Amino acid sequence: MADKSVVIGAMDATSNDAPPEFEVRGFPTIYFKSKAGKVEKYEGGREEANFVEFLESKMDPEKSEL
Repeated sequence: MADKSVVIGAMDATSNDAPPEFEVRGFPTIYFKSKAGKVEKYEGGREEANFVEFLESKMDPEKSEL
């Protein structure tokens, strides 16, 4: 995945108000936001491999709707 363009950000929702499109009810809460602005809550596994697989699927135009 080293050749892909991905930005990962973090925010402490206990110290900051989350924007309305991001519903935070527990921690960690993970969202994916595409370059087009579509937001999708991540519901997958918590292992690094699960998250990498999810991100790779979003970056594959044949698999992604975003």
